[in-house]
Amino acid sequence: MASLEFVTPLALAGLLLLIPIIILYLLKPKPKHIKLPTLMFVVSKKRRKRFASFFNRFIRDPLLLLQLLIIILLVLAVANPFMIRWEEKSEKGAVVLVIDASASMQSTDVTPSRFERAKEIAMQILDHQNPESSISIVLAENLPILLLRGGTKEDAMKILSSIRAADTGSNIGDSILFAKDILSGSMLNKRIYVLSDFSKSQESEMEFSRKMASMDNVAVEFVRVSGKGKNSGIIDIDAKRFITEAKKCSITFTVKNFARDEDKLPIDVFVDSKEVGRIAKRLGGGEQFLYHLEPNITEKRHVIKVVVNANDALAVDNTAFAFLPGVKKYRVLLVTKEGSDSYLRYALEASSNVDLEVSIPPIIPEFYGFDTVILGDIDPKIILPGTFKKLGEYARDGGRVVFLVSSGMGEMDNKNMISILPVIPVGLKEGDERMRVVENHEIIQGVVLRNLITKRHLQCVAKNQSRVIATIDKSPALAYHSYGKGTVVFVGINPDEEWSNFYYSSFHPIFWFQLMQWINRREDSLVTNNFRTGESLPLKDRVTVVTPSGKSRHTENIILDEVGIYTIGSSDPDNKVAVSLLDESESDISESISNLNTVNDGNSAILREKVQVRIEFWLYLIILGLIFLFIESLTYKRKGLLEE
Repeated sequence: MASLEFVTPLALAGLLLLIPIIILYLLKPKPKHIKLPTLMFVVSKKRRKRFASFFNRFIRDPLLLLQLLIIILLVLAVANPFMIRWEEKSEKGAVVLVIDASASMQSTDVTPSRFERAKEIAMQILDHQNPESSISIVLAENLPILLLRGGTKEDAMKILSSIRAADTGSNIGDSILFAKDILSGSMLNKRIYVLSDFSKSQESEMEFSRKMASMDNVAVEFVRVSGKGKNSGIIDIDAKRFITEAKKCSITFTVKNFARDEDKLPIDVFVDSKEVGRIAKRLGGGEQFLYHLEPNITEKRHVIKVVVNANDALAVDNTAFAFLPGVKKYRVLLVTKEGSDSYLRYALEASSNVDLEVSIPPIIPEFYGFDTVILGDIDPKIILPGTFKKLGEYARDGGRVVFLVSSGMGEMDNKNMISILPVIPVGLKEGDERMRVVENHEIIQGVVLRNLITKRHLQCVAKNQSRVIATIDKSPALAYHSYGKGTVVFVGINPDEEWSNFYYSSFHPIFWFQLMQWINRREDSLVTNNFRTGESLPLKDRVTVVTPSGKSRHTENIILDEVGIYTIGSSDPDNKVAVSLLDESESDISESISNLNTVNDGNSAILREKVQVRIEFWLYLIILGLIFLFIESLTYKRKGLLEE
């Protein structure tokens, strides 16, 4: 509590002047009274009241009181009284608010939620800033998002009132460095406030970022906003059709209990709006459960939804989605010798999206009636002249062509064929060799090739514009290039027994299934339909995107920050993506950094800095004394004691 002190306490001795003034006032001569006999009877009564009239006279005389007050005020002004008290420091500065807007900040273990509480603290911090301070706001989602740069307190408050937490992870470390860069040009006192629940997985990055900021004279204050809520959530989901049976799908998902205590979790699985599975699983603290089911579906597109009916503090990870596009049938023509390429035919016929037709030269149907043409084991002696010329025209007009390595290819010297191929054949080579993957392309995604051994391969050289996916003995084994409007692929892995052991691999039909999907995909079609929140989806052109919350955006790059189904454009009904959180660090709301130097959200130290302020009163005392002196002069005039 503040106390009153004096700069010159000896000056208070001047108050002793009050004593002689009072004595002189009391000794001042008074009018002489003549006593009459008729008044003698009241003499005794006046004597009794003399003591009381002394005080009445003293109090009722305004001039005396004014003079006493003037002397007291002048003496106190000379003594210079002052008080020392703590006041809020409000210097002009440059401030950046870094607010964690990740999924875990939606937890309701802090009322009304961690994110809303962070906004309230941010408002309080702003309220105690100097009106001339420069304010910036950065949202720490999967990537830092700048909402305001160098604005006013009023601008910042308007923005804070409208923001919400996303369904993504967070990147606090990069957000601090981003905020540091924002302040790099300022000459003011620089400070960054970081409001977060501080995931344990980011501890080292945050400490590093704080040190980097301090090297630039930027103070970083970590403000913890968290509770002790319990949570269970879905941490993985996968759904896909069977390659050989399009009307059946495999759904796999994993649920984890992040709380310390055991919990019973009812789980529902839906295909579109129809429930296809229900399970009530009891999970101990920290345990997880992998669930798998294979429901029957149609060849149309479907939305898979898994819901954990848990009464916990975080709802966003209780639902996960997957999207299955409709089955697209591709008409495929296989040109091969009679009795050859049996394993290739088996793989293509097993694929649910291939309608296969086999043609044996020399009679070959018109290429334009097919989506893809595959040239297998062909005999150069029976290929009609002009076949490869027509094939080249088909490819230039947008057709898809696949060349499978064969003995005939090594013997054939056809300029039209060589012009179409993405490689230049050199000759066949015998001997066991292993394949080496050069590019992790969509065609071989999930296909294990490390055990593949080739007994024979075609030595060749890639053309300049070709992309090589895999090699055998430094020679292209899987390559493709654009040919006019079409695409031509060279497959140097023949599954026949004489060529390799690929024929008995379970990945052989998967390889051809993925190759047919990739080569026949439209330019505006999506490569994959299932994502995690925080990922981005670049598009070839600007299209209208409808988010799970129903908002429309016209963009060519989507930041997937909501859980649910996104609709991409309107040209292809299968252009939808399913987005789920699937992030253990966000779902584990009970885990936060314990040894990070933070302040609690209820600590007033985060709102203001306080300094000792000395408040002096001498000027106020002199002003007050002058006012009383003016009043005294008016009083003299009124009594006629002061001549005008």
